[in-house]
Amino acid sequence: MSDTVLRFRDLEATLIGRSTAEAKLLKPELLLYYDEHMQLTEGRVSAQYRKRVCLNLLEDFLSSFGI
Repeated sequence: MSDTVLRFRDLEATLIGRSTAEAKLLKPELLLYYDEHMQLTEGRVSAQYRKRVCLNLLEDFLSSFGI
């Protein structure tokens, strides 16, 4: 998506100390936040496609932990 790794520490901090059930309730907010803050770059594949793939991977990652 971009030439550097994007971390949103303030968003990550909202998950610290929360139960899986609580984190699951925040999942839509997390995905929306990342969707709105990803910095699109040019490449061989369209930026919108890569953004959708990244959001799908994030959603899969969260789901693998029950979130």
